[in-house]
Amino acid sequence: AIGKKLIFHPPGGKNFVHVKDVANGVLACIESATNGASYLIVNENLSYNDFYNKFNQIHGRKAIMVEIPAVFLYLSGLLGDMIRFFGVKSSLSLANMKILCFQAFYSNKKSISELGLAYHDINGAIADTLSHWKD
Repeated sequence: AIGKKLIFHPPGGKNFVHVKDVANGVLACIESATNGASYLIVNENLSYNDFYNKFNQIHGRKAIMVEIPAVFLYLSGLLGDMIRFFGVKSSLSLANMKILCFQAFYSNKKSISELGLAYHDINGAIADTLSHWKD
């Protein structure tokens, strides 16, 4: 997405978290988690459109955002499944396209309350990632 003036994105969304928060979460689980308990180390739920808007704002550039319709993604996935059936390698699959259209949103309330985790602002995580890529 860096340097692109036109960004195509799927209609779904996902949870974004700073890599430092993931590392801190793993350490917190090792040090103080309840035996057998499960924790989600997650932070901010964003649609792909919202994420790229934040990304563009932090990056200081303007890009045209175009959402790819779910029906187009599903048809592309079906096509990928069909050509793989005939032995042609393809990363397109209906399963992958469904994931792009799904809003994979989660809550971090349990990791905050039971492990005492504090999460970085997602804008800072994006800025840190951009800085890392530039280096």
